[in-house]
Amino acid sequence: MARTRATSHGPSIGMRELSMIEMNGTAGLAAYSKAGRDVCRDLAQELDWAAHEVQASLNAMHGHPLMANIKVKYHARRVAARLRRARDLQVGAGIELVKFWFEYRNRFGEAIKPPPARAKRPTWDFER
Repeated sequence: MARTRATSHGPSIGMRELSMIEMNGTAGLAAYSKAGRDVCRDLAQELDWAAHEVQASLNAMHGHPLMANIKVKYHARRVAARLRRARDLQVGAGIELVKFWFEYRNRFGEAIKPPPARAKRPTWDFER
């Protein structure tokens, strides 16, 4: 089941705005990763809702004359399962975007923010 998240600003940005984010530095990659994750979460939530709606509407066809010899509930569950699989893939895509950001930080973290240089230890002066 997709996670629901309460947002006060409404749905996330769309695909057009996502493609407009410039990935020319750390800030751009962070914004892209976060925005892409939000888009995936919103789409996963929509697909989950659609799966429940489709299954409920197809289950309502039970007793229809054209569906006399068909196991309506079984087939409705199979049809809705396709949407649930798509939802799971969207959840996975959001997770991969988070992993993308962590991988970027792990591989290029030294170049982004190099560790502070150590102060050189004084050498022993034998002549004193």
